[in-house]
This record gives sequence, structure tokens and C-alpha cells, in this order.
Amino acid sequence: DESMRREAGESREVVSHDSGEKEQDLERMVSLDEAPPRSGRVFLDSVLLVLLYFIQGIPLGLTFGSVPFLLQDKLSYTEIGIFSLAGYPYCMKLAWSPWVDSKYNRWLGRRKSWILPLQMVSGVLMLLASVYTETTFEAGVAPNVYIMTGIFFVLVLMAATQDIAVDGWALTLLSGKHQGLASTCQTVGLNLGFFLSFTIFLALNSTEFCSAWIPSLQSDPSRGVVSLTGYLRFSGAVYIIVNGFLFFKRESGLDQAVASVTQVYQNIFDTARLPSIRSLLVFLLVYKVPFIVQDAIVGLKMIERGFPKEYMGLFAVVEFPVQVISAIITGRHCGDRPLSLWSYGFVTKLALVALTPFVVMYYPEGQKLDFSYGYMWLILLFTLLSSWGSTVMFVAQGCFFSRISDRGYGGTYLTLLNTVSNLGGTWPKFFVYYLVDTFSTATCIANGEVLDIPCKPTERDACEAELGGVCVVTQDGYYPAALVSVTLGLALLIGYIPGTVARLQSAPLSAWVVVKERDA
Repeated sequence: DESMRREAGESREVVSHDSGEKEQDLERMVSLDEAPPRSGRVFLDSVLLVLLYFIQGIPLGLTFGSVPFLLQDKLSYTEIGIFSLAGYPYCMKLAWSPWVDSKYNRWLGRRKSWILPLQMVSGVLMLLASVYTETTFEAGVAPNVYIMTGIFFVLVLMAATQDIAVDGWALTLLSGKHQGLASTCQTVGLNLGFFLSFTIFLALNSTEFCSAWIPSLQSDPSRGVVSLTGYLRFSGAVYIIVNGFLFFKRESGLDQAVASVTQVYQNIFDTARLPSIRSLLVFLLVYKVPFIVQDAIVGLKMIERGFPKEYMGLFAVVEFPVQVISAIITGRHCGDRPLSLWSYGFVTKLALVALTPFVVMYYPEGQKLDFSYGYMWLILLFTLLSSWGSTVMFVAQGCFFSRISDRGYGGTYLTLLNTVSNLGGTWPKFFVYYLVDTFSTATCIANGEVLDIPCKPTERDACEAELGGVCVVTQDGYYPAALVSVTLGLALLIGYIPGTVARLQSAPLSAWVVVKERDA
């Protein structure tokens, strides 16, 4: 503890700002209207924010949710790992956020200068992508993983950049006592967009779900009601229509001073040099690694074993109230040592990583599962526990971020921490997918004979279509990957997490602040 305080003290520069400059800094960071906005205006602005965040959630739900499930029976795990790279821009938006904050066209507005072209590009790209998916997914042809990754990489890049602009616009749209509504709008909008693109779309895309619940809406009994092609066309049209209405929305706050790109980058650089921040950033990059196999692989494995896709979406519906309740309870009990509460979520998630392989191993194959099976309730329990653990960790981590953030440049500060935190859950995915694929082996059996023919997911046609054989998995790479994850998680829990959490929480608030002194 003392060494961290000493290092922080040595790296810190003493500041001396006069009161007028402080007030100007605050005015640059927080935009407040001189007159309180009317309730009708607040409502309409809140609806606008929800709509903009909702639109951002659409490509995120597809990239992080639905599309990997749709690719699961068409591509190998290594190729799905390549597709996971499409989510990286959302974890790296800090790199270009100063440009979004500083550069704009006054005629369009500081935020609309970015939002309008970004939404138009996204809408047109979705319409173009629907042409490609129609010739692949709908035709039963495996898509090119690099084309799919490129398409969704750009969509996520557009959404990540728009997120920066919308977050900034929320400060002027909802000001004063209404500013707290911004986070509510963000949570509701993003969750609705993600929910529609993942849960609802996956259910309506499922032949089994549609046949069981809405057969009258099926034009083809062998297909779901909504295809990926149809959903992309719908989403692209929504983007363009909303953009048309947004063009006429007047943007206020254009007379306020805006920090230069160089100044914002300097703030980021100085913050990242603090010893306490460096320790926190390493922590954020490594603690999620043991959970990737649970969060990214288990769902695909269950589908592979025969678990109905529509129940995945149903479980997501049940998860939502659990997440809300967990967030409220965690927020009320964060206190001065929120990372202590975070530790409970870490232990819960690690226990699930250790136990879930046994649940997957004893899947009742050949049976059509429903809620009359105890196994289904067990899966639901594990899903809710995982959701609870993730929510506790997320909220407690957010409480800690809020406690240590320098209010003078809080937006940049929080963007830095949240970006690295998001990256910590993204960078290991490719390696986990590759690990599962490397450890997996399968044998082709045709006419009772074992044939020396490759049986990877992308190579099954030679065995199954041409020879009428069956690819039998002889070693499932998920189990070795889970073992590696549990081992790593235990190593972190025993040798790294307790000491790091204690040091981070005991560091004085001054260890998290960088301010500069003007030469006399």
C-alpha cells in the first residue's frame, strides 16, 4: 500500500488553477441549460436518446449474439473466433473519441455531424449485406468468414463511434436535474436493441420455435418467420428512416468552448501513466479470461448437443429482471469498498466455469427437452447464476470507477477505464475458440468402417454428403479449454485477485488523479 502511495506521489504533478479557469473547465466538461427544460421537451429528448441507443444495440446484438449462433453449424470454432474480431472496435473507441468530441460542422451540429453520416452508412451497409446473406445463409451455402467479419466490423465501428457522439449529446439534451435520465435512456435503449437482435430475432429465426408457437405466420414450414436477410433489410430501413427525422432535430450548446484534440489526448496519456491506473488496467485486461469459455463457448456447445435455440432466447427474457434486481441491490451495497463485493461475482462465475462441463457432458441426447425435465431447470439456474455474477461484477466495478474518477475530466477518464474493461472481455475470445478447435477431433464412420477423412465442421461434406457417413466426435475441445480456464481462474483467485483488490481499494484518492502545475 505504501509503495503505491509513494509511486503515485512521485508521478504526480501539483496543480495551481485560478478559480476562473476551474469554472471554465467545468463548463467544458458539463453542459447545463440556463433555464430548466420543460417536461414535454424532456420527454421527447428522452425518447430520442432511447431511440438512438436502441439503434446502436441492433448491430451489437447481431455481432455478439445471433450471428455466432447462426454460424455455429456452418463454420469451425476457429473461424467463429475470427468473426469475434468484428467486436473489437467497441473496445477501442477511446483511440478516436477525442476527434468525435472536438471536430464537427457547425451547420449540422456538434453531435449530428457524426450521427447522421454514421447512421446513413450503417443503414446502407445493412441493405448491401442482406444481398450477400441471401446468396449464402438463405441458399444453404457457408458464408465467407472474412466477408462476414468485415461487414460486421464496420457496423460495430459505426455503432462505437456513434456511441461517443450520443453520450456527448445526452449532456445537453438532458441537463441539470434531468441529466441522470441519460444513463437510464442508455440502459433501456441498448438493452432493447440487443434484445431484439438476439433474443427476438433468434426465436423468430428458429424453425422449431415458429412451428410450435406461431405456425400461422410461417410461409415455409422448414424455415423460421424472419431470416437474417429480412432482418438486415428491416434494420437498414429503420436506420435510414430515423436519420431522416433526426436531420430536422435542432442541436443546442454550439457556443460552448471545446477542448482541442491534443488536449484530450494529453489527458488520456497522463492518466494512463499513473502507477495505480496501470495496475487497474492490467487487472481489467486479465480477470475476465477464465470466463470466456463459459460466456462464449457453452451456448454453442449446448446448441451442438441439441439444446433448442428458442429456449436460449426464452432464458434471456428471464435473465432481464434478474439483471435489474441484481444491479439495484449491488448499487445500494457498493459502499467504500466495491471491489470486495465484486469478488463475490468473480467466485460465482469461476464456480460455474468448473461445474458447467459436467452439465454439458450429461446432456440427455436424443430427447426433446422442455420444462418437464429437471435438466432444463438446471440449465436455467446456471444461466441466472451466471447473469447474477456478471451483473454484480459490472455494477461493483462501475461503483469503483465512479469513486476514483477525476471530476475534472470524468468523461475521458471513464472512457479509458470502460474501454479497457470491454477489451478484457474481447481479446481472449479468438484464442479460446482456437483452443477448442485445436483440441477437438472427430472421425468419419461410413458403412461401419472408420475412414481417414477430415471431419472438422467445414470438412464434413466429404464424409456425410459424399459417402453417407457420420462424423463422430472423439474428443471435444471444450473440456480441455474449460480445464485450462478453471486452472487459470484458480491461479488468479489465489495468487493475484486478493492482493490486487486490496491494493486498489486502499490507494488514496490522490493516487488516481493527475493535475498539472503551471510554470511560475
